Amino acid sequence: MTFPGRFLLLAGALFCTASSIAQTAPACEAPWPPKVVRIVSPYPPGGSADMIARQIASRLGERLHSSFIVENRPGAGGNIASEWVVRAAADGSVLLLGVSGPIAINPSLYKRMSFQPQKDLKPVMLLASEPYVLYVNPSTGIRTVGELVAQLKAKPAAFSYASAGPGSTAQLAAERFRAATGTQMMHVPYKGGVPALTDVVAGVVPLTFAAVTGYTYANAGKLNALAITGPNRSAFLPKVPTLREAGIGDADTTIWYGLLAPAGTSGAIVERIRRETAVAMAQPEVQKALRDYGIEDDSKGSSEDFRHLIETETLRWSRIVQATGTTLD
Repeated sequence: MTFPGRFLLLAGALFCTASSIAQTAPACEAPWPPKVVRIVSPYPPGGSADMIARQIASRLGERLHSSFIVENRPGAGGNIASEWVVRAAADGSVLLLGVSGPIAINPSLYKRMSFQPQKDLKPVMLLASEPYVLYVNPSTGIRTVGELVAQLKAKPAAFSYASAGPGSTAQLAAERFRAATGTQMMHVPYKGGVPALTDVVAGVVPLTFAAVTGYTYANAGKLNALAITGPNRSAFLPKVPTLREAGIGDADTTIWYGLLAPAGTSGAIVERIRRETAVAMAQPEVQKALRDYGIEDDSKGSSEDFRHLIETETLRWSRIVQATGTTLD
């Protein structure tokens, strides 16, 4: 580099430092986004995580004139996607659509993990949350939680349940239900919540804990919705009680979604991503998509708020995993 070039580079750096200290307008905005940004989803296409990732990618692409691509990398309870992001370049070109299962549950669930979510990933922002719904196939003749518990106790181990896979939040929701009711059920794992729900609709497996979006099948008479796993009823299924209203305590389960980056990503880039994503989440199209899925918008907090949630949720789920006795290799 020539002497004038070095001089201009040094002058620019000094100007940026002075501007930052003076807290002026962001004249030295971090160089983000690059030409291509990948948002990695830990589950197959078609579910809530995939929908949220694609909504964000579409709005950010329109707003920032860059290519935002969603990559689905399902498997190992979300660990495959998470590990891939951990090993990616820490420059904002790869982001993780983090879900409570892989981020807060897996550290206690898996005996061995090649990464530590709290150490190897940097929280950007919490995006949304949703409860599960306990659905059964109508052919069972079961219409209430009480009837299901009675059947499970009358025919121990005769029932099976579908889930998004071993260690998924859906599986743990079922295990919490089983432990709270003193019943037995056989687990039938799938590679995502959508194929699991599809087989319950088809009658291949009698029941599942799945996203609120299954209300379309319930309204069409293809599923019976028995209970909501969150603290409140759903506007899409207003007549369906919560588990606590149905007399089942200590079985509430809420799944949340957030955006994370590789741990080495600079604070300036993380903050830029957070600001731009907050704008994207506020768009009417995104808000409508969330409502259609029965998902709550939780995108108003800071990166530090999300970090605190991950810490508290990891501790809470470690106690739950220990209580259910569920572990995975």
